[in-house]
Amino acid sequence: MPMFNPSNPEPLMTWEQAVEWMRNHPGRDKEVEDNYFDDSVWVAAERYHSGEEWQAARSYLPHSSGKALEIGAGRGIVSYAMARDGWEVVALEPDPSNLVGCGAIRALVDYSGVRISIKQGPAEDLPFIDGIFDLVVGRQVLHHVADMPRFCLEAARVLKPGGRFIMTREPVVDTPADLQVFLERHPLHRLYGGEAAFPLQIYTGAIRNAGLKIMKVVGHLESAVNYAPMSMEDRCEHCRRVLNTKLGWRMSHILTNERTRFGRFWARRLSPLVSRLSTEPGRLVSFVATKMG
Repeated sequence: MPMFNPSNPEPLMTWEQAVEWMRNHPGRDKEVEDNYFDDSVWVAAERYHSGEEWQAARSYLPHSSGKALEIGAGRGIVSYAMARDGWEVVALEPDPSNLVGCGAIRALVDYSGVRISIKQGPAEDLPFIDGIFDLVVGRQVLHHVADMPRFCLEAARVLKPGGRFIMTREPVVDTPADLQVFLERHPLHRLYGGEAAFPLQIYTGAIRNAGLKIMKVVGHLESAVNYAPMSMEDRCEHCRRVLNTKLGWRMSHILTNERTRFGRFWARRLSPLVSRLSTEPGRLVSFVATKMG
């Protein structure tokens, strides 16, 4: 495998090689598990399906079943979760990789027996007829597509009227300086150079211009769909820090204490406010939209 040379700013790895580097690098075990890169892919998919993030994501689905398309499916963990829950799923992924692409999804299907139709290809040219999906989803995908407006138009095209468009865990930055901070912090960007992040209005503009109506923008501390696998304690500490810094709320440790009923109530009530106040580079935000018609 090519190795990264810190003195050379050019990335030397593919995405698959960068993930393999993380898997083999000492001290990265938790990071590997948190990103569902561990073996076997079925174990990772089962953990996602039973985890807090998917439990939260379910609340944004339009129905309990239907025909769904996952864009940029990666290892197929979201497709697996939907198929396990009764959806008819198509997984679209451009990478043929056995570790992080179509090969991994095939291994997942072969091992688990779940039914997932696998298609290889880019998000900007969807190989489907108009109006056939009840749901188009993507997890950490929108910021990776080469042409975001075109992708959103394609997603809207293949959705049925009233169909749901859900993009989760998209990194948001407010300034070019924030983007640089985000890229420097990302554990794999320096290895393969493929990360990106955008201001909130870039995401929302692309979605709205495709004719999709945004139902909800989910703030990064508002739902486990964004903050998982952050522990509740870490989430509350983040909330306290934002409230103290932005508003000078010295009593925020009481308002966001998840160990008390009073604190749990206010932690839920305040999380949308905290999410709006926070300006952390690369904070994760999710989008729920619908196709009008």
